Amino acid sequence: MPSDRTSEGKERLKTIQEAAVEQNVALIRSIPQQFHNRVVQDVYTALTNGWPLDELVQSLRHHYGVTRKRAAFIARDQNRAITARLNVAQALAAWGTDVEAQWWHVAGGETHPRMSHVAAHGTRFRLSEGCCIDGEHIQPGEKIGCKCWFSIHILGFD
Repeated sequence: MPSDRTSEGKERLKTIQEAAVEQNVALIRSIPQQFHNRVVQDVYTALTNGWPLDELVQSLRHHYGVTRKRAAFIARDQNRAITARLNVAQALAAWGTDVEAQWWHVAGGETHPRMSHVAAHGTRFRLSEGCCIDGEHIQPGEKIGCKCWFSIHILGFD
């Protein structure tokens, strides 16, 4: 039987996941606003039920009439951004709010990388605050199309 702490942690992650889905879907401009609630349901169902991304792509194409290329981008980006937010939440829960992280830019496959993300490669930052890039504190993977990630920096293990 799970402990109360485990149940609280799962509920917290579920709440974070739900909020992340809603926030990320709100950023989609190629699907009319009146369909965003349905897209939220599709993305959340895909994540919680473990749909392959192609099923989400098909759902987006079928329900909202976007091209396969656009639907694939939306599905990948939603999955990546929400996973990044959950990773941050889990790391903060495990290591506390004072933990430092290191920003890693993912090179390859991009024709126009964000130069500010490239410049931040290897930068240490407080995970609870995010890394200051372009004048704002953000988390790796948060921005549309961002593939950056973080690693936890644990003192004494340099």
